[in-house]
Amino acid sequence: MPQEPKVNIIYTETPEYYLKDKKSYPFLGRFTLKMITEYIGFNRLLTVIARRYLFHNADSSIRDDNPYERIDLARRALCAWCSIAESKKATRKEWQLGTDFRELYGEFPDLVDENGNGWYIRHLHNIVDFVNQNRDNVGSSAVKLADNIKIIENKWRDKVVQYQVAVFSESTKGDKLIRFDDVIADALELGALRTKPLELTEEQRQWLAEKKPEDVPLKVAETVLEYYLANKPADTDWCVLPITNIDAFLGSTSLGKTYMSQLTSTVLEKKANIKDVSIVKMLL
Repeated sequence: MPQEPKVNIIYTETPEYYLKDKKSYPFLGRFTLKMITEYIGFNRLLTVIARRYLFHNADSSIRDDNPYERIDLARRALCAWCSIAESKKATRKEWQLGTDFRELYGEFPDLVDENGNGWYIRHLHNIVDFVNQNRDNVGSSAVKLADNIKIIENKWRDKVVQYQVAVFSESTKGDKLIRFDDVIADALELGALRTKPLELTEEQRQWLAEKKPEDVPLKVAETVLEYYLANKPADTDWCVLPITNIDAFLGSTSLGKTYMSQLTSTVLEKKANIKDVSIVKMLL
């Protein structure tokens, strides 16, 4: 996988929208249809963005001051990225959480525009425009996404409100919600983003080529191993593998749907599956 500052750039700069064939969705950028329609995989994505503002300068170099002093900055950056103009029918009271952060445009012009459209919602609108211009050449799932953009927008507004809810708020329901507070806490624990790419050794590549099932592309197996080595905690051989995010990186949902089951017991051991993540150990 690419070094993490480049991952961050992918989610803060305008991607290229193009088409290969009806079965592929490169115009989604580093997202999958499942991410967009089911709102999964955002925890890691938002954590990467938070780590940028907590630990890095604008040129991706690592800062040497206290990241805890920039918690408010990271939270504002997350609000800007997620921002979406409120519905014209909305009757929000002054004390209620909002979704429109156009006031942050001056501070984060790359994350939100003057009309309150954050990076993510602008990306969705660009996807819809691209699909509508190529309706005869894209898959039916992409057309369905474009036709239901208003529903997706309204659900995103609900998500943006949810993200802002305080951890100990009385309105918190359950313990599986993503909140900016949780994202920032994870970011502080993980520390600065990787500034040098991880390269597999020739021995590791050879091991994968010999052990992986024939039907699993070598690039997929290498990507899983690279992520594992880059993110495995020092005190354990087990690592949380974000299947949805790796699928998005690969530009396909084949890892989660097909390849993980084939890789299990051949190159990795799987302890648990929790929605869009797996807890794995490579059998090196």
